[in-house]
Amino acid sequence: MDKKECKHCSQIKLLSEFRSSIIRNKQYFRLECKECEKKMKRIKRLTNRKELNLSFFRDRASSLNSGAKSRAKREYIKVTGEQLMELFLTKENSRCYICNTSLNYENLIFDHEIPLSSGGAHNIKNIRCCCQECSSLKLDRDLQSFIPFLFDYCQRVEEKLGGVINDL
Repeated sequence: MDKKECKHCSQIKLLSEFRSSIIRNKQYFRLECKECEKKMKRIKRLTNRKELNLSFFRDRASSLNSGAKSRAKREYIKVTGEQLMELFLTKENSRCYICNTSLNYENLIFDHEIPLSSGGAHNIKNIRCCCQECSSLKLDRDLQSFIPFLFDYCQRVEEKLGGVINDL
């Protein structure tokens, strides 16, 4: 069977997984597979809101790339706005990966799951969406060391404010 590479996901797929049209008795196939076409339609529908357009994600990608290039100890692969948009809308489902709070353009931070300072790679597989609060607390910790820190931090806050919280 004939196969073709999807221009969006870069996977080699069967021609039956691409939409086709016949023009002047010749069959042409789309550049994206049906699965990617469906994802892109969903992204387009969700990003018709003014604040979450492609230029927003391209600006975030540009700042993320510029800061990471000098700090990356390992692999550095430039991240695109399209990749960040897809990550936010599909994989992360518009939620913080740490506390699961709903994210919008005001509190969205793209964070390296394994920090660059700890040898993490700068690529889309190592980038996650999180809220400003979690990002501020996490700093350069990986998730395995962040969770115990967060537990300890919450205990200290509770001890300090215990009486105040009970009075509320």
